Amino acid sequence: MYENVKETLFGFNDKETGIKLSAFYKKHTGREVDFNAIKHDKDGFKLLLFSIPLGRISTLDINEANGYPAKKFSGPVQEFLDWYEKEYLVFKDYEIIKHIPHASLEFPPSYQEEGGVSKSLVFGKNYKINNFKMTDLFVDQLFQWVPGIEVKAKYTRLYCDVEKYRDDRLEPMSKYGQGYVYTISFDGEKMRRHFQWNGVDPDGEIDEYYDKHHASLTAEVRKILEKKKKVLILDLHSYSDEQAIHIEKKPPFPDICIGLNEGFKNKKLLDAILRRIEDNGFSYQINYPYSGSIMPNRLKKSELKNVESIMLEVNKRLYL
Repeated sequence: MYENVKETLFGFNDKETGIKLSAFYKKHTGREVDFNAIKHDKDGFKLLLFSIPLGRISTLDINEANGYPAKKFSGPVQEFLDWYEKEYLVFKDYEIIKHIPHASLEFPPSYQEEGGVSKSLVFGKNYKINNFKMTDLFVDQLFQWVPGIEVKAKYTRLYCDVEKYRDDRLEPMSKYGQGYVYTISFDGEKMRRHFQWNGVDPDGEIDEYYDKHHASLTAEVRKILEKKKKVLILDLHSYSDEQAIHIEKKPPFPDICIGLNEGFKNKKLLDAILRRIEDNGFSYQINYPYSGSIMPNRLKKSELKNVESIMLEVNKRLYL
């Protein structure tokens, strides 16, 4: 995640901060540096450039710093210290996969209003409204600032929900008709699934589509593991209060719902994400109104130990 951060830039002008920096630098590098001995500029300010990971130290003139391509810290030096210990060191061994299963409004070519199966016949007369209500609109754009590999479902969840277990006995949402193949629309209308049209079963493609998506997710995870890196899957969604109430959850609902699987233990990863949410003034709850996070279904146990998954559900009231 932080492979693109090569240097950080910050400044200070007081002795106490210099002492704190000396202790911090020794802790992480084992090297003794007296930061208070570094020469001030003409305004009594010390502008420092640190290599990341910690190593080389140099100074910059304020005029040189303006266009310098480094991660800048304009507040107290403690901001840099917290970033290095509570964010950089936490994420530096991970590469991120952004899993986006519900952001598409598209249907496959087999469902056509002309020359094929009518979408309204299969998905209900209000399918356009239901599709907009259930789709995680613009989630891919909301998280485009996060560096990582994107694994995105090609088609709408009304066609196939790749997030769900294929076995309805394992899928809690199947009781609402929202397993991996939906049988009930958002407005309660039954969907006509698994039927023949001109001798062709248009839903026969679903299993292949589902398997292809999960194979793609697994392949991307393994590419990272082969580089001896760890994997953080960010399972990215949005939701509305209406959607949460529909599955019998009670308000108030948070700005951001965080889903964790049973047995999740990486507290440092979670704390770093929670701190970013809190710093931006958003409320959150863990595993409410939704819970859990996707894990690739084709990984070996030996591979899973280096894979973490966290679901982020953004309440649509924040951006729509």
